[in-house]
Amino acid sequence: MSSGEINHDQSEPNAVAALLVLVIVFIALLAITFATYFYFNTSLTQELNIKEDTLTPSSLKSQRVYESEYLQTLKWQSKLNRTVHIPIDLAMKSVIKQYK
Repeated sequence: MSSGEINHDQSEPNAVAALLVLVIVFIALLAITFATYFYFNTSLTQELNIKEDTLTPSSLKSQRVYESEYLQTLKWQSKLNRTVHIPIDLAMKSVIKQYK
């Protein structure tokens, strides 16, 4: 039979290699998590944009374009009364400039 000795591997595990594998796995999982987040976020944004474009009637779209153009223009409302239509952003900047 045998002499009673158990011959097994008595070498120490390589701690540096184990740590390196652990770091690589952590970085890979982190990269996969970020990639998945950005993929689904982009997909959701595209889906919402498509739904918004398809659910908005063309008359409403043209109304929005007209309103945005009108609200961004600078023009006379009445030259006789010296009344001017100015965009709200420009008006707010002008008021702030006067009070500074």
